[in-house]
Amino acid sequence: ISQMDALHIRPLKEVQPDGPYLLAGWSFGGLAAYEMAQQLRLAGDAVALLVMFDTYAPSAIPDTVRNLDEVKRLMSLFGDDVDLSEDYLRSLDAKERVSYIVAKVKEADLLPTDFSIDQADRLITMFSTNADAVHDYQAKPYAGALTLFTAKEKTEAIAAVTRNDEPTHGWGSLAA
Repeated sequence: ISQMDALHIRPLKEVQPDGPYLLAGWSFGGLAAYEMAQQLRLAGDAVALLVMFDTYAPSAIPDTVRNLDEVKRLMSLFGDDVDLSEDYLRSLDAKERVSYIVAKVKEADLLPTDFSIDQADRLITMFSTNADAVHDYQAKPYAGALTLFTAKEKTEAIAAVTRNDEPTHGWGSLAA
């Protein structure tokens, strides 16, 4: 995440060389905004606002999530919105599995009809890469103000991969 954010800071600085910066992100993007704020402040730049929408600190995600196989990760992505059978998905090879899920998600009108299998493969790869990055990330306390917006209710998929007992999504001990 630190390396990813270094790549995001460069173009930000090209558009706005000096702070104060206003940063926000949803889900993984909130974690990226958090790390960007850390790096900007460390470099002496002012961060006037850091907002995260439904972003979980790595500590709020159980270690068991790291070990989810491809089928379980796919179920966590789409299981609440599309009727998927874990047993059936396991009976398919990887390519068939992606094709089947894309067709089911399109049936539910959750993807455009022209969404391709290649796009789905890239999305799934990005999701897995981001999930691994979250588990490897060591969040440090943030000295600035942080605003966290959380959903009133969790989907079953989110509840299955997070700790339900943490109202601050794990940020309580890391934010000022």
